[in-house]
Amino acid sequence: MSSSRQQPIRRGKSAAAPTKTCHVAIIGSGLGGISAALAIINIQNEKKQSAPATKYKITIYERDKTLSDRKEGYGMTLTYDPNGPLQKLGVLEEVAKRDCPSRCHYLFTADGVVKGYFGNAFYKEEELNKRGSGQRGNLRIPRAELRSILLKALQANDVDHNVCISWGKRLLGYVDRAMMDKLNQIGKKECKKTSSDDHQRPVLLTFDDGTTDEVDLLIGADGVNSVVAKQYLQTVLPTTKTNSAAGEVVTDTSPEQIGIFIILGITNHFHPLIDERGFY
Repeated sequence: MSSSRQQPIRRGKSAAAPTKTCHVAIIGSGLGGISAALAIINIQNEKKQSAPATKYKITIYERDKTLSDRKEGYGMTLTYDPNGPLQKLGVLEEVAKRDCPSRCHYLFTADGVVKGYFGNAFYKEEELNKRGSGQRGNLRIPRAELRSILLKALQANDVDHNVCISWGKRLLGYVDRAMMDKLNQIGKKECKKTSSDDHQRPVLLTFDDGTTDEVDLLIGADGVNSVVAKQYLQTVLPTTKTNSAAGEVVTDTSPEQIGIFIILGITNHFHPLIDERGFY
């Protein structure tokens, strides 16, 4: 009777899944655009140890020629929240260092008459203790300074150089090839899918200098007059205008403006009479 020793089965290490590169386009290098890029980079850095399946390459397209072209704008009032977005972006304490606190506020009419005033400075100390004295209040910081803080954080965290800012690029519009495929297939059994081409990415961008670019993901952060939002809303929420004279109802699904805006200005000028005071 013969016997044979069973040979152990050698199992090789499973090959790691190939890393996919996702090209992201962010339109606008303001607070929203830089924050979006910083959030993506922070997430990518956190997952670097676990061999992430997706690697992000980010291009921020800005219509301004340089960083200094944009007007500084007004100030902002932000919430000091240890669990909020500023903390998640990693800039909360830096913003807190640049805080311009105000303890009293005055309201004026257009001709300079004081309508009222409020703030902690008008309360007695014993009353302040009842109101949670010592707690961190809101943060007030110039918009341009907040933008500078976010940009420095982005540059510091982008250790693999996956982010670039392309200046002087004004977006004219985009083509969502995936959406075009769906529209082309309506009522057709066979249709050539443009997005299935390996040489094409899902979104085609067109700029006013005649150039184009192809990306996998488009983020619109181009402000209140956003080209991206305007085109997108026209696609998903078309404005419908019918003939009211014929007895039909006229409907408009575009966002309604309420006609209210707030302006907050911050000055670096110091004077005892305006220290930690706000005037509106």
